[in-house]
Amino acid sequence: MNEKAVLIEENEDGRITTIKLNRPEKKNAMNYDILVGLQNAIDKIERSKTRVVIITGGDDFFSAGIDLKFLTGQEKDSEGVIPDLRVPHNFRYFTNTWIQPIFTKIEKMEKPVIAK
Repeated sequence: MNEKAVLIEENEDGRITTIKLNRPEKKNAMNYDILVGLQNAIDKIERSKTRVVIITGGDDFFSAGIDLKFLTGQEKDSEGVIPDLRVPHNFRYFTNTWIQPIFTKIEKMEKPVIAK
């Protein structure tokens, strides 16, 4: 996984944590690295003393959504796998096991989340 696809910064007392999507060359389009990075960041924050979470993108954009090259199997993930999400079964599996659980976890966090 590309560790720099999602950056985590805490303020001095650790009560405010910022998650920054960091794929500016693709306008933060979500691929494997961003999804895994978000999952790891949320898991870490849930166990921390953080009281507020801010999710941010670049200065001019938040995220372009899902990376279409990743979605259509034209781009390898950081582990060299090319998922073919054009196949309905694969797409449903990916959506149900990766995308939706991450956003459900963000939605159900006991800490307020601000998307900026």
